[in-house]
Amino acid sequence: MAELGRWDLLINCAGAGVFGDVGTYSVDDIQEVLRGNLIGLIAMSDAAVRVMAGTGGDIVNVMSTAAKKLRTAESVYTAAKWGAKAYTRTLRDAVKSKGFPIRVFEVYPCGMDTHFWAAARRPVTDGSGFPSPDPIATQVLDVVCGSADSYCLELTFERA
Repeated sequence: MAELGRWDLLINCAGAGVFGDVGTYSVDDIQEVLRGNLIGLIAMSDAAVRVMAGTGGDIVNVMSTAAKKLRTAESVYTAAKWGAKAYTRTLRDAVKSKGFPIRVFEVYPCGMDTHFWAAARRPVTDGSGFPSPDPIATQVLDVVCGSADSYCLELTFERA
């Protein structure tokens, strides 16, 4: 794993939005959602574990409140996010049981005003009424850069 260098922090915050009612998804739609929101998160987290196992580090998996709620117009996206949540929790237990000095964080932001919505297929909103991601990012970094003795496992952000 020397070709990957040293990693101290991985922030998984990527994904694709493909939305629609149940029964409207193509195989391509489903694969697009799973590639970015689940497969990419798992692949990057797994690579980080290989690099960080001996030296330590932090893995921050940014998902969505869709991993906590059922949303009928977002069924495939929600399924991918629930899968990411299950993987992240399993990852945390696995690195802890192996004694690896790796902290694993779960972050669940609400919808935010980002380019995500412009890139989404059949978006449920344009995101313009959502909050800016900047304050949430600042709070997440404050937690991640905080005490090494204890840490917050899960951060959930809702709109006011």
